[in-house]
Amino acid sequence: MRFLFIVLCLLPAIAMARPVELFFALPTTDCAGDPINAADYESLEIYFDTIPIPASDIACPTAADPVDIPPGGATVLTVLDTTTTSITTDLAPGTYYARMRGRAAGLWSNLSNQSSQVIPEATRPPPQVLRWEL
Repeated sequence: MRFLFIVLCLLPAIAMARPVELFFALPTTDCAGDPINAADYESLEIYFDTIPIPASDIACPTAADPVDIPPGGATVLTVLDTTTTSITTDLAPGTYYARMRGRAAGLWSNLSNQSSQVIPEATRPPPQVLRWEL
């Protein structure tokens, strides 16, 4: 019985992930600076980390596929439905940093500006989705 009591006392201290909806705009130029037609997008990559992601860690590749991804310990979310402008994922409480880029007609776009967001502790009942603009 004592073991159960200890476990129940610790449960509120466990960090719970919460849904976060990340909104973004499609990049408008490729790495060469040429315009990208939105209809040409094949996929998008969104990079998350708990430390800032320097732009130098995700260089514009010269080949169609990057070889330096993911940078450091960053998590990559791949978005294949390029008609959408948001994606929802679960994140534990903490401060997160994000960047994104897209692939169109075999070429990668420039890396987006970095965005950061503090994800607060989840509450019970489950919280509404947290909105984050990239």
